[in-house]
Amino acid sequence: MKFRTVALMASVAAFVACNSTDKASVQIGPDAQDDVKTAYMLGSQFGNQLYMVETKQLEFTIDEPEFFSAVDEGYKMVTDSAFKIKYSDSIMVTIAQGMNSRAQSIMAANAPLPKKDSTDTTVSVKAPAKPDPMSAEQANRASYLLGVQFGSQFGSIKQQAAVEMNMAAFKQGLKDSRAKASDTTKQLQLSNDTLQAVSQRLREKILEQRKAMIEKQKEE
Repeated sequence: MKFRTVALMASVAAFVACNSTDKASVQIGPDAQDDVKTAYMLGSQFGNQLYMVETKQLEFTIDEPEFFSAVDEGYKMVTDSAFKIKYSDSIMVTIAQGMNSRAQSIMAANAPLPKKDSTDTTVSVKAPAKPDPMSAEQANRASYLLGVQFGSQFGSIKQQAAVEMNMAAFKQGLKDSRAKASDTTKQLQLSNDTLQAVSQRLREKILEQRKAMIEKQKEE
């Protein structure tokens, strides 16, 4: 889709190291199946990034029902070529551009001001004003775009690794990691050692699939 080519400061890295309105949490234990632990691990990574986008880059609170619904749509967009997301390419580009503009304005407002030396008599430079808080509609649309991005990256990683993934566990990882980022007393449901081990296995599977694809291309 065309909107994917827009440089969005609020976007997340593809791989750093259920119903969206469901209120019941998903329990993830150390004995869970690999598809559950792998999905939870990805969600936990993305959830931390989502919190940074909310609090640092865009300074807004996501519309959770809209976000998690869009996660489903983003995943379907990647795994089902016939599926169409809610908004057209042009609308998604407009949303992304608005988010970029807001992120740049906030970054400029938060940047440290140049220091004056003792001989400087010019008027102090004032920091640029921050943009107004997002309206409900803007927050809704930003939440949708972010959800589509997260969901599509989840689906893309699943395809790259050629493994099963559990969507409910992915969403729970997003929720748990985002909650932990805002409250350090909260803990994820899997230990750091387990998350790192699962992450390493996933990386290895992706590399195996890439190697197999290269060998197949050579044969052809």
